[in-house]
Amino acid sequence: MGRKIRSREGFIVDKDSGEVIDDSPLEASGDVFWSREFCTDEEKVEEIINSIVPGLVEILKAYLRKRLCNASYNEVNSALSALWSSEAATIFRRTLSRRAHAMPSLYESKAFNLAGLAGLAVYRCLKRAGYGDDQAVEVLAEASRGTLESELHRVANAFLNEFKSCRKKALVRWISRPLREVIDVEYASQALGTEVRTLGKLSYITTRVLGLGVQITSTKVDISSRADDVNRVVEVLQFLSRRLGVEFSKPLPAVATIIIKLPFKVNLRTLATYEGGEHQGTRVKLVRNSYTALVYPTTVNIYARLDGILDKIESVIADFLPTICAHIEKS
Repeated sequence: MGRKIRSREGFIVDKDSGEVIDDSPLEASGDVFWSREFCTDEEKVEEIINSIVPGLVEILKAYLRKRLCNASYNEVNSALSALWSSEAATIFRRTLSRRAHAMPSLYESKAFNLAGLAGLAVYRCLKRAGYGDDQAVEVLAEASRGTLESELHRVANAFLNEFKSCRKKALVRWISRPLREVIDVEYASQALGTEVRTLGKLSYITTRVLGLGVQITSTKVDISSRADDVNRVVEVLQFLSRRLGVEFSKPLPAVATIIIKLPFKVNLRTLATYEGGEHQGTRVKLVRNSYTALVYPTTVNIYARLDGILDKIESVIADFLPTICAHIEKS
């Protein structure tokens, strides 16, 4: 076995094979899909529900009386504080805040109607690049119809196509855990014809099943596949369940590796300066809440936490593209 190194994404990999050995640093950071922040017992559930319901009644009354429609966010937040406390208010405030800040403008709505989330991302990208609302929507409309009269049309069209293909090309790490007993790694190595490897106290095996890379520890199975290969992931787990005599949970997407080819060159210096990036030689590293992006002059590698939701691939790309478009290298 080769030397162990810690990747820039926070997990430990084998230097020779590139296999992920220990991803506990990644699992422990951020709001991952098995986060237990709001896990609670039945008594607490009843307490939260009992505190939420009266508040919902008051909010409904206020809405029907047209008060809420004209209230500012601070006024609404103040009303929530008076109605609720503890977890109930926290959950509702977060939801309200996200919705309030996610309301699209008229032009964003037009962009979304033209080409969905891809259109919205490209519109915001053109805006960050310095183009006006009307021009951005017009170019998007023409590019989505295949009109490529200018360099700007070509850029918009390239982004639309790249956005639509990114999910298919994305590499996803799926996580499944034994529902009852832990996995006997020694037995698994014999059943699958591979050797047990160790890293400190961690024992694991790596193999390929039905063409997909698989890593097994005592507490989970890690499967790597294309994002649209979920059926094969399920088949792999069914095979392992029969071979190992272990029942596994539904596979959930944990991390996606997304590669974006840019239709222009990025100014890495201004990107690092104005977007809080870390300059690393020929690339810039950007760290956001749900993803890390390694930006090269004409390509980007994104490592995104999916929190068990595959559709986050598109939302991460939509969040990232406008950032990069503000730093196009001037020719």
